[in-house]
Amino acid sequence: MFFKGNAVQYLTIGLEIREAIAHLAQYPILWLDTETADYRSKNRRIALVQAQTDPGGDPDQVFLLDVLDQPELIETLITTIIANPKIEKVFHNASYDLRFLDQARAQNITCTLNMARAIPKSLLPVQDHKLKTLAAHFCNLPLDKTEQGSDWGRRPLSPAQQDYAALDVIVLPQIHQALLRLQAIAAPARDPQREDLDALTLAYRQISPKYEAMKKEYESIKERLKQAMDAQQCKHCNGVQYQKTTSMDYKASFADLLAVTQAQQLPPPSLPIKLTKEWQKQLKPVWHLLPREEAVQVRISLKIAKDEEDVPF
Repeated sequence: MFFKGNAVQYLTIGLEIREAIAHLAQYPILWLDTETADYRSKNRRIALVQAQTDPGGDPDQVFLLDVLDQPELIETLITTIIANPKIEKVFHNASYDLRFLDQARAQNITCTLNMARAIPKSLLPVQDHKLKTLAAHFCNLPLDKTEQGSDWGRRPLSPAQQDYAALDVIVLPQIHQALLRLQAIAAPARDPQREDLDALTLAYRQISPKYEAMKKEYESIKERLKQAMDAQQCKHCNGVQYQKTTSMDYKASFADLLAVTQAQQLPPPSLPIKLTKEWQKQLKPVWHLLPREEAVQVRISLKIAKDEEDVPF
């Protein structure tokens, strides 16, 4: 069978493309991308569909389906895969790709662009959420987008075009898996009993060094900026607004407060007072006579073992 080869499958014959579609339909999840001809015109048309079956992005599991001007093959793909609710289809920019794959019939679609946008900046510190940026961040792999604007209506496709098209669905599964891990960290209201400890500890160790360094730098810059804007009487700069307010705090010892209330025949203050360890020691002889509220305070701390190696992103 053609799909058991040892390289990316670039398929141009209708029968082979139909067989590939039937083969792909056996998988519960597929990572997909498209290339369009006449990209800069109003008459864009789908030229190529890239499909990947391996979560790790194995190049041997990449299929390039040449469907340029073959509407019957596109319809087969839509009916068999895109509209199939049992198959999860992962695109990076799903709203764009589905313009050419009958978005109205599409079911069970995942968009990694939307996933990335929903993850807090603290967990995903990137300047944008393009596939190229995420590939560099998660896979340490630069994507050369030169071929993106090439002529996808020309046949045959050049080796460079084929490599470019394949690489997108080689990195896409890896990006998807990384985003799922971050999504698990960012998701609120999770059951602690069912949390993925491996994913959480790995993410914690990855983020901690950068967070601590960034926190120190942030606080330093913030304080310098406050002092500088105050000294220069600048209320607005580059979208940062400065506002200075003054308030008065009043403090009095409890003994003085009690003496004044007694002298003025006022009700004694009923403010709760935290009994420090020193006070508890001094009150020990009459501790049993003192009405008090008791609350157990539980503090949990995390510490990365010194003998553990750094975990790279």
